Amino acid sequence: MRGWKQIGVWGVLAALVGLAGVESVVGQPASPDKSSQPSSNLPAANGTALSEAERIARLQRSIDADQLRLDQLQASIDDPLGEYARADEAFKTLDQELADVKRELAAAQNAGRVLDVDVLRSSLAELEPRWAEARSQFQRAIEERKSQQASIATLENKLQQDREALDRLRGNAPEEAPKVPPPSSSPAAPGSASQDPSRPQPSTNGAADGNSGSQPAPPLHPLLSNPAISGGSSIPLSEEQGTPSKAATSEEVSPEVMKAQAEVASSSDDVRVAAEELQAIDKRVQSLDEDIANQVRFLAFAREKVESGEAALDKLNSELETKLAAGESIAEATRQLTAAQNGLLEAREEAQRLAIHIEELQHQREVLLGERSDSASILQQKEKAAEAASNELMALTNPWSLRNVLAWISDEGLKIAIILLVIGGVLWFARLLESRLVLLLTTTSRRGGRDERENRARTLVTVGLNTLRTVVVFVGGAMVLDQMGVPIGPILGGAAVVGVAVAFGAQSLIKDYFTGFMVLMEQQYMIGDVVRICGVDGQVEAITLRMTVLRDLEGRVHFIPHGQITTVTNLTHGWSRAVFDIPVAYKEDADRVMGVAMEICHEIKQDATFGLMIIDEPQMYGVDALGDSGVVIKFALKTRPLRQWEIKREMLRRIKRRFDELGIEIPFPHRTLYVRSEDGLGGAEQLLAERFASRNQGRDE
Repeated sequence: MRGWKQIGVWGVLAALVGLAGVESVVGQPASPDKSSQPSSNLPAANGTALSEAERIARLQRSIDADQLRLDQLQASIDDPLGEYARADEAFKTLDQELADVKRELAAAQNAGRVLDVDVLRSSLAELEPRWAEARSQFQRAIEERKSQQASIATLENKLQQDREALDRLRGNAPEEAPKVPPPSSSPAAPGSASQDPSRPQPSTNGAADGNSGSQPAPPLHPLLSNPAISGGSSIPLSEEQGTPSKAATSEEVSPEVMKAQAEVASSSDDVRVAAEELQAIDKRVQSLDEDIANQVRFLAFAREKVESGEAALDKLNSELETKLAAGESIAEATRQLTAAQNGLLEAREEAQRLAIHIEELQHQREVLLGERSDSASILQQKEKAAEAASNELMALTNPWSLRNVLAWISDEGLKIAIILLVIGGVLWFARLLESRLVLLLTTTSRRGGRDERENRARTLVTVGLNTLRTVVVFVGGAMVLDQMGVPIGPILGGAAVVGVAVAFGAQSLIKDYFTGFMVLMEQQYMIGDVVRICGVDGQVEAITLRMTVLRDLEGRVHFIPHGQITTVTNLTHGWSRAVFDIPVAYKEDADRVMGVAMEICHEIKQDATFGLMIIDEPQMYGVDALGDSGVVIKFALKTRPLRQWEIKREMLRRIKRRFDELGIEIPFPHRTLYVRSEDGLGGAEQLLAERFASRNQGRDE
């Protein structure tokens, strides 16, 4: 009997292995057959453009397929026996059973029924894994239902766009076409109240890129905002006949101008239609991208189902093997195993179908991108034609044509000639006055050398005369434009707006120039002075209206904008001072040291070389501080600009030499190091002590 059981177990296992092998073959992500591949007659994205008949047929097939998918998704959601309903019911049942068992277990524990507690705990241990699995399946069903609802919305939007495109191809588009949105970072909704299909909208030339399928539709060509194109020129056209309207001027309109305006109006309509077509394709590509994203999520759900089914099948195989080995009934296990196998097979087929469908959608996207590239090329051609028509119209209506120029010269030429003569005279006088003003300012100033004074004067005169020239040219130009019949009111208003914008945007630059002008006017410092600006010390190498150039002691050059200058410290303005803080030991007589210092000051003042650099008697301030290791004697010498450092270095040299002669001690910090050993100073310790002793002796000397 036992042998027959073993034979039965091995037979069932062999059958399961064979079935699993068949399922693995079915579940392989093999390449689909030719019948499931996208149609090979569809052109590639860079292929020849499709004819209208081919595009209509392709759109109709896409609409039929999308409508079928939409109906299937809606039926799946509404199916009362669908996966969501089954998962919901299973989870509710197990959740209720788990709650009942927990409640009975609590009641048995409170009543002290030990046997019932053990049975209920066993039931609870069996229910909890099933409850967790049901919860996981229900959660997955919820997420899949949400994705289905999102896919339904995407498909409805895509169907609407495809039907609109199909209507346009068939020539039965609705009367109110989708209105082109104004240029913005995102496309506006069709039919927005801010759009007007009768008025051309501005555009950019980046619509012909064709690389991104989800980009918003391009706006129209910027020429369409030109009044000469939209019928708002000095010779406006009526909307019906394309002829001059009643609001046109009384001047005679030439037939060439009328023809050019009609051509401009026609080309602007062509650009608008091409832009709307490109916008519609972009919306379709965007909807297709959303559909692909939804299908990718569905594919992920299907693969999760495959993985869950494979795990459940393995678990049922193990249970069946256990029951066969124990000699128990396997009818229920076989039924569950068969159901699991069927579910796994359906999940794998669903995953394979979704993968094939995603490939089809991606191929459709490539084809649609090809159409977008063709449409962008057409839009570019229309834009070029509109630009050419606009240029031709502008050439015909140009007031600088020979006929208009001759008529204008006979009327306003003399007045404009007088204005131009006055402007030229003022500019000539300003140029003549420039050299005289520079000479006058150079001779009246007394600070700095002649070259420095002349440079500063030339800078000030140049700034003033440039301002005068700018004002004269601007005012004279406005008068000339007024005589030419150009309304200067909008120009002045625009100039004011531009001036305000420039003032706000370049206020730091204006601040630099204004501060530089004040620096030059007040003569705060000159070229060659040593100054401290913004924490930087250095000698002034150059001064312009915008910045000051400093070079520090290490040769580094610093460019400091005048707008950043808040405080200027001039170390060489008029005269300088060399200040000395000389420390001496506490044992020295302070009065004696001060007397020696004053003697050295008088000696250097009598020196043939250094005496010329000193411009006043030395000043002794006396004892300035009682430091940690000595007394600080403070005194100063007033010198010529830039000479304080030479005087200070020479004074310190003489003070050091005189103090050494007189035995006046200049204190310095001391440190003593003791090194001991048991037997006295050893070899290394002795050497170290000798080194310290010799170093201290050298310092004392």
